[in-house]
Amino acid sequence: MISALRRLGAWAFKRIGYSMAAPDIFSAIIGQTEAIEILSRFLGRQEVPTSFLFYGPEGTGKSMTAAAFASELVRRAMPEKSNLLSLPPASVLHDLTVLDKGRDRIKIDEIQDLIMRMNLKPYQSGRKAVVINNAENLTKEAANCLLKTLEEPPAVTHIVLVTRNLNVILPTIRSRCIKVRFHRLSEETIERLLVEKQGLEAEAARQISLLSEGSMANALQLADKEAYAELRKLFDSAVKLWEQGPKASARGIMDLASEFDKPEEREKLLFTKLLDILYLYWRDVMASSLGVPGVRTVLGLPRYISATAGQAQRALNLIASVRDDLANNVNLRIALEYVLLETGRLLAAPGEPHAPLGRN
Repeated sequence: MISALRRLGAWAFKRIGYSMAAPDIFSAIIGQTEAIEILSRFLGRQEVPTSFLFYGPEGTGKSMTAAAFASELVRRAMPEKSNLLSLPPASVLHDLTVLDKGRDRIKIDEIQDLIMRMNLKPYQSGRKAVVINNAENLTKEAANCLLKTLEEPPAVTHIVLVTRNLNVILPTIRSRCIKVRFHRLSEETIERLLVEKQGLEAEAARQISLLSEGSMANALQLADKEAYAELRKLFDSAVKLWEQGPKASARGIMDLASEFDKPEEREKLLFTKLLDILYLYWRDVMASSLGVPGVRTVLGLPRYISATAGQAQRALNLIASVRDDLANNVNLRIALEYVLLETGRLLAAPGEPHAPLGRN
């Protein structure tokens, strides 16, 4: 699914690059009104800054917007007699370059090659444009090499850096770029897109939108029927173990946690989303224990385990701490064992006996 999303970005780049039939080059970008307004104002100027830095969460349209913006910069500098629609794709791509290594590191030799391309005379347009996706993956040497070009950029070349983590970009690079922020999509927007574009049922779309963290990329991965079914199975199993209270077997916990023995990209996503679901679950357990009306069960679960507000709060703190530790590449299997065991213990803590299930 991740590779499919990357291909989608490349497709948008090529499509927009040499087919401007659509009246609005940003029409495919959803939920980024502020960013689009800023970029549209720059496109309306005679002089456009050399360097831009698009930043924000993954799956918010940064790469697609960068492709559209860069290709439009080149298009607007075409000689009046030229017709972009009649140009072969190769000639357009000579003046438009995209560097996308996915999750891999961007090395200095790749940046040096890119700089060499920047310094070449434009092939067909009066401008050249370069997009560097996942700029947070620049090695230190590559970043310093790029910095020299940003300090003295080629006269007719525009550079657009795209990152999901602004903080890891060198401050000296950040200071030389016009920064354009991309916000998380609203849950309502993601839910609507999943129903309209992916054909999901409304309830499934609602549940996935809650877990997407404002990222359409996350939503599309979770919308995969196999992934969604597996996530639901993991969640149900975790809740059943908690329902057993002190009777829950260590073997059952270890068996469930063994689903995450492989630290691959898919497992990391499922684990992260499982923690998110469990967090939502305990948040709603707390609301239910406090008598808050209108609480809706996670993933359509018909009932919640009965717990005190204090128990629910400790469970929330526990899950949040493990979620934060994911950035440190913790062992997923051990992390899930810890969450299940510790939450089971707090439910059976002295003075707060494990309570029977209650319906909301």
